[in-house]
Amino acid sequence: MNESTTKGLSEIELKLVSRLTYEGKKIYQLDDIKKYLPNSYNNIKNLIMSLKNKKILIPIKKSVYIFVPIEFVNRGILVNELIIPSVFLNLKDYYIGYSTMYNYYNFYEQKFQVVYVLNTKISKVKKILGITYNFVKVDRNRIYGFFCKKLDNIEVPLATKEKTLIDLIYFNKPVGGIKNAINIFEKEIVSNNVDLEVLIEFAIKFPVVKTRKIIGFIVEKIVFSSKYKKKLSQLRASIDNTSLISITDGRKGGINKKWGLIINDSL
Repeated sequence: MNESTTKGLSEIELKLVSRLTYEGKKIYQLDDIKKYLPNSYNNIKNLIMSLKNKKILIPIKKSVYIFVPIEFVNRGILVNELIIPSVFLNLKDYYIGYSTMYNYYNFYEQKFQVVYVLNTKISKVKKILGITYNFVKVDRNRIYGFFCKKLDNIEVPLATKEKTLIDLIYFNKPVGGIKNAINIFEKEIVSNNVDLEVLIEFAIKFPVVKTRKIIGFIVEKIVFSSKYKKKLSQLRASIDNTSLISITDGRKGGINKKWGLIINDSL
């Protein structure tokens, strides 16, 4: 920091901003900020308000702030949008998925403007720092198949490619529907871009019968290796005694008895 960037800061503000800059974190809770102030300091409310007005602290929820180093105040906030959900949720309770990860793995050319957060606690859409976050509440049995990646020194759970393909079959609207989703799914398998054994294991655990049926049908249609026979048998067993389901919800088309699917003419 130089004199031109620190102009307008009080002595206590300058000391605090210098310390926060030194710590190097992007997100601070109010209790963390208090630790860097003298024990005798009793004007924390006005201090926070002043730093908010100067766009050095950006509130994202009560008592939680993004810290913007002074040299970046006029350049925009430099923070990875995927770390924001960590403010609202514990690591074990969510993962980043759906169309956010369709883009991450280059499944689809269109760039989606929503960050999808599959979680067990929150169901709402929030706009934070100009970015739309769709917090989708799901059952605990769908929180699996992710890996943690450190972004801005924060662990962020991201869906694996295998889990993302399963989610793609289930939530296919962003890519234009089930037909496009199946095409993407098949392309990834044929290109050997996924761990097929892991994908089938994840499919077996997925709680939606229709999704399990479609994945079993697709995999069996294009994969001929006996290596996956046992896993596919387990997937098939998971749909025993279930009703006939149409892939596209239409009732016209051929019937695949093994997977209990109506294979619609449009596919």
